[in-house]
Amino acid sequence: MVASRQRILELTIVLAWLAAGCTSPMKINVGGTCILNSDCNQGLVCTWGKCHDACHTSADCPAGGVCVTSSDQSNVCQLPGEMYCIYNHDCPTGLICGVDQKCRKQCQVDIDCLYGEICTSEQICVDLNSAPIVRDGGAGGTGGAPGTAGTSGSHVIDSDASQDVPGSAAGVSSTGGAGSAGGVSGTAGAGSEPLPCPGIGCMGSGGAGGIASAGAIAGAGGTGVIASGTDASAVDGGGGVGGTYQCDDAGNCQCLTIASLGKVAHYGNQSGTGDNTDAFQLYMNTQTKGTATMAMFGNVVGSPRNFTLTADFLKKYDVVILQALEDSEYTGFWTFTSDEVSALSDWVNKGGGLITMSGYGSQSQEVDPVNQLLAPFGISYQPSPDIFVQSDCTDNMCYCADGSIPFGGWNASDSPLVDNLNSTDRQVGVSMGRPITCADCQVMGTWQTNTFVGVHKQVGAGRVLAWADEWVTYTSQWAGDPLYIGKDQCAPRTADKIYAIPQFWYNVFRWVAGDGSGCFQMADTTVIQR
Repeated sequence: MVASRQRILELTIVLAWLAAGCTSPMKINVGGTCILNSDCNQGLVCTWGKCHDACHTSADCPAGGVCVTSSDQSNVCQLPGEMYCIYNHDCPTGLICGVDQKCRKQCQVDIDCLYGEICTSEQICVDLNSAPIVRDGGAGGTGGAPGTAGTSGSHVIDSDASQDVPGSAAGVSSTGGAGSAGGVSGTAGAGSEPLPCPGIGCMGSGGAGGIASAGAIAGAGGTGVIASGTDASAVDGGGGVGGTYQCDDAGNCQCLTIASLGKVAHYGNQSGTGDNTDAFQLYMNTQTKGTATMAMFGNVVGSPRNFTLTADFLKKYDVVILQALEDSEYTGFWTFTSDEVSALSDWVNKGGGLITMSGYGSQSQEVDPVNQLLAPFGISYQPSPDIFVQSDCTDNMCYCADGSIPFGGWNASDSPLVDNLNSTDRQVGVSMGRPITCADCQVMGTWQTNTFVGVHKQVGAGRVLAWADEWVTYTSQWAGDPLYIGKDQCAPRTADKIYAIPQFWYNVFRWVAGDGSGCFQMADTTVIQR
């Protein structure tokens, strides 16, 4: 009996030891690294190496989340770091980068998508209830009679030469077809563009107004038809606004042509891949509704500049951006001839818009080339000291915005340049930077002891704006992928939550180009536009 009791005691000890040795390790929450589904907390799915919430539709995901099909055919809620992209390779395996710069499932027909989603004309799946989509709208109505042009002015026909158009010439009017009734997709009328809409029934715009010579007002456009649900109502196409337009040989006109001169920034801290300015360049070329283009010159690292500032070169552009004017980081700083300085000054005085930035490196000589070109305008960058240093990040949370310091020191009276920017959730990121000197400039923003961060002035018929830093061009500042720290630890301090980089550039481009007509537009719905 004693032996039996002893045997039972030994067996109990062994079982207790085995139970302790086989205890399951701590389960992983959403966003944590995993290998198997069993690594994750109950109800979560391990895909793309991280634990995700399972879903059937985007309604099952946290607010703002999107339900997608992963590479292993699991339906999961995208993590914030998996949502935004510039290129396809920025997305998790099995997803592609959509026209809205979000990682989406590719499709050919609606059945390829999840319940409640449709396959757009761009062949990506979009949830109808979560965000506006872009599909072909109904066609615009027949264009109205040609507009009556004003007194003589000039209309730039191509990028190489200008041609006067007599003041008595009629404006050009675009023509469209009948609008599709009941919200059925149609083909946009000539001169119109697809519009965002919340459902399948989208709108066709009226024929655009005629284009007049400089200084003239074009005639009104034709009457179009809006097809929205079961209702159809007539709207009038807007008349054109006088001005000089840059057009190609086919007659396609844009209101804002931009030349970026110099090496682009790459010193930021985009998580995982190193930083670049791809988002800035791509945004201006693809997210401005066809109203703007940006060309790059002298941006190949290690190469000397490949342009000369002449009247013929500059007349092709409405806005010029001066970035790092050097062959390579810290070396080969450019110099300009007196003729080039005069050409740029003349171009600005005749209506050109100039934007300058600094803070690209630690060498004080980097300000010399830009100061040479700014001299005629009475603006200069100081070689030292740095404006923004890491000790300014008092809460030690700057890694949440990829190493930049939030800037919100706007001059509230400086409208429209600071419109819809603030010091809480519509800021921009800065780091280091160079102080600016200008005796007669309007001040856009200051830092601490009234150090100028942004200044601008009217010069003749043109405008000049100097910004103390270059981080407003970094891809890391447009997205919300924190450096070194999990996004859940940073909320709501990530770059996409506290920065309004597109709004900043919208304000800057509108002002510096003197665009009072509202021609320049952005597709981004977060940008508050005038």
